[in-house]
Amino acid sequence: MTSFPILKVRPGVHFIKGSPS
Repeated sequence: MTSFPILKVRPGVHFIKGSPS
């Protein structure tokens, strides 16, 4: 895994550490 927890909520929308990037 990567050092940053990436959560995919929607296609094209990535939330890193709970912050929208």
